[in-house]
Amino acid sequence: MIVLVALGISVSLFLGVLSEKIFKTSIDDWGNDAYSYNATALSLVRHQTIHDSSTFFYGPFQRPPGYAIFLAVVYGIFGEYPVAVFVSQILIWILTLILIFEIAKRFFDFPFSTIPPLMTAVYWGVATYVIDINSDVFALFLNTALIWSFFKWRDKSNSYFAVLQGILFAFLVLTKPIVLYAIPFYIVAMFIIKKRINKKLIIDILVVLIIALLPIGAWAQYNHKIVGNYGLASGALTLMRRADDVNFSKGRINSFVIASFFGDYVADYFYPGYANDPEPYTKESIEREKRYYQNQKQDKSNEGQLQAQYYAEAKNLIMSHPVKFVMLGSIYLQRLNSPVNLEGVELIHTFVVKDGSFSIIKFLILIGIHLVWLIFIFVVVFGVILAIRMDWKKWFLILFFILYFNGTYALLTHAEARYIIPVIPFYFFLVVVCWQRFRAYLSK
Repeated sequence: MIVLVALGISVSLFLGVLSEKIFKTSIDDWGNDAYSYNATALSLVRHQTIHDSSTFFYGPFQRPPGYAIFLAVVYGIFGEYPVAVFVSQILIWILTLILIFEIAKRFFDFPFSTIPPLMTAVYWGVATYVIDINSDVFALFLNTALIWSFFKWRDKSNSYFAVLQGILFAFLVLTKPIVLYAIPFYIVAMFIIKKRINKKLIIDILVVLIIALLPIGAWAQYNHKIVGNYGLASGALTLMRRADDVNFSKGRINSFVIASFFGDYVADYFYPGYANDPEPYTKESIEREKRYYQNQKQDKSNEGQLQAQYYAEAKNLIMSHPVKFVMLGSIYLQRLNSPVNLEGVELIHTFVVKDGSFSIIKFLILIGIHLVWLIFIFVVVFGVILAIRMDWKKWFLILFFILYFNGTYALLTHAEARYIIPVIPFYFFLVVVCWQRFRAYLSK
């Protein structure tokens, strides 16, 4: 355990120094997503409200309140310093690694149970977000704690763990709203994991639902009151980035597939010019977002109308070519699972330069890295199959969350690799499953 904690702290600090995020010690140093979260949190701390008289929310998009509430607690207790966030996230990072170990012990004997938390601790694609102001590591903690509390509830049959599941699920949805649609499947998992249906089970399920849905419903009602819709966050532009893919030509699809598997640099070799206008941040999508901001009132009071307009446009595009939309989701699935650099950014756009110069060495490096990573993904997929064959009921919740995060983000978003951080540790569970099967095969 000491080694695990030391490794988790040292890797996250090293990556924080390497990315220079650890040196951003003033709130004013943080922009983009961090600005929205910080501004909302500071409004809560200073004025006990999530917005002020000049605007209904901070930043270009309305974001869910879960992570901002966490930041508000940190700033309220320790002061308005990013370092306080770093320290707090290191603490929940350590707790997350411990919870991963506790879950792993339910599936593997020692020393195999140490592999998932150790691999999580050293995997840069997750650890780099510990020293950061973004919701990804917080969501990882919530999802891991939710799965841990689920298994504790199964073992103890204690309603306190039903209450804890409800609280964690509410915060998870209010941090990553896309998880809202997982609630019915989570209830199914609660039925599956118990051997028989009884009054106690029904009561615990109702407890989870009520505790989870009350704050979610309150936030939806609040949004309807201030901006006119029940959405948990602004998501129309994200969906539009996916929806307009139905207009892809055959050549665009081919280049997009190559880029998703091997990078924009490789795709540009076969389809010159692609790297200068790559998916999903195309020139057209950038112009669309500019129009959105231009139409957005200064106080954001017309956000509900804009969201409805863009959702309707996205729906029409999707319904015009539904099969094509779904099929392209499989390519975005690959982008979600792309290899990343030490800052957690996909290697898809690596080596691309404006002058379009080409190097065979860079070409081969990218192909090599992606092929190695594809082998890892293949092992994970094979692990899913083995886990289902071993004991699908025991693995149901973990496998469901892996498939759910991948499926929904691939289908409905532009699929950044960080979106699946909440389930990455469980990839390493499946690696262990494959390794144990391989050892068993060799021992025959």
